[in-house]
Amino acid sequence: MSVPLVLAFKGSRSYLRGSDIYQALAQWCLVEFGSNAYVNRLSFRRLAKNVCYVVRQPPNSDSLVGEGAILIADNQHFFWLMESKEPVIERYAFDEEQIVATSSMDIEKRTIRLSTVSDYELSEVVALTKQLNYAISPEVAGNWLFGQLQLEMPLQRAGRPLRIVMRSLLANRFSVNDIYYGDQRVGNIRFIVGKP
Repeated sequence: MSVPLVLAFKGSRSYLRGSDIYQALAQWCLVEFGSNAYVNRLSFRRLAKNVCYVVRQPPNSDSLVGEGAILIADNQHFFWLMESKEPVIERYAFDEEQIVATSSMDIEKRTIRLSTVSDYELSEVVALTKQLNYAISPEVAGNWLFGQLQLEMPLQRAGRPLRIVMRSLLANRFSVNDIYYGDQRVGNIRFIVGKP
């Protein structure tokens, strides 16, 4: 069984943002598995430009966009993201600069911090990580893109400051960044250089 994800293009982009896909998966997870479950792993293989579906059985298809897992009481349930040929027709305004406007960065420590809280936890994580990656490694052959997320707990800030710390940067093409709420490590997000 496949379930369509309700997605729209953000701003002027011609591809679906990973943070929007994550938010749609989080909603699906809540409906499918209940409030004790959360998306603890998400990995993208490529960018998606059309309507995406989530399936619970491994696909045999070249329409695979990504894969991940839901964690429920120490049990993982795997899922796969498939791209259809149906075009995405919705679009909404998005100001990434507004999210990072109140952030503070320490290039020497490879850290960026945000104290203000919004309703879009992963959008904050992605926006800050992107800004940090461009500040540390601005000369890349393409764009810094959200590629993978691994969480140790749900993304629930509860008013705590968000901090992203770049743990490693490989050949200005791949970065591993730890996510903290206050002093608590939540997981990591990996960025790759690609061309939309």
